[in-house]
Amino acid sequence: YHEIDEPLLREKAWDTTTATGVLEWVPTVMSSDFIQRVDQDLVVAPVFNEFVMTAKKIDFPAGDGIPDVQLRAELATITADASLVSRSVSFSAVDFKVRNDYGDNLDEDSIVSTLDEIRGRQAYGLAYHYDRAIVDGDTASPHQDDDVTAATDTRKAWIGLRGKAMNDTGANVDMSTFNLEAIGTLAAGMGRYARIPDLALFVGTNVLFTKLFTLKDSANNAVWLPANTPGAPNPIVTGEIGRLYGIPVV
Repeated sequence: YHEIDEPLLREKAWDTTTATGVLEWVPTVMSSDFIQRVDQDLVVAPVFNEFVMTAKKIDFPAGDGIPDVQLRAELATITADASLVSRSVSFSAVDFKVRNDYGDNLDEDSIVSTLDEIRGRQAYGLAYHYDRAIVDGDTASPHQDDDVTAATDTRKAWIGLRGKAMNDTGANVDMSTFNLEAIGTLAAGMGRYARIPDLALFVGTNVLFTKLFTLKDSANNAVWLPANTPGAPNPIVTGEIGRLYGIPVV
């Protein structure tokens, strides 16, 4: 503060770094559209169904198989469906957090808004690590990947797709012969649960660039025929693989 001639009249500089200043007035919400910006950058997560959690932990009643639907006359008694069984599935929320500190002068002295740049980077970072945890997540110790050592690594949040495939090997398929028919066995082995709208094929960048673009069937025929069709999307040029067996490729 600065004292002037009148002892009862004082001026005080308020700032956001002092507890007795206006620190308590600074909002903690980054932006009203921040979550939407994160959603726009997600690639893997949108494939899965989402629901709003009203608490830190949510219990859902568990089902066993596909609900029984019966052919009956109009007034006939319907047998009770036995697929809803006496057990539950628990969902526990975990926190992904990102932080960047910067001074107001940085924003005022820059040509463009620094805050908008920071928000964009944070949104992308959250989306990237969210997707990565879904693919590479593992709760075992040590982690399945050697580079995951920090306790705060997001890849320790839950068991991801790779971890599930490596731990539950009963449904795995030998893909040493990588052709169209071998990929088809992945879905075929699921039997009645291989309903096309419920399926998705997740591939790594190595498989995408070295195998899918040049995929052939057992008769050595190229699978991505639109690459040879005038006017059709060429996956070699556009990188848009699209669907295989009607299943979206992610």
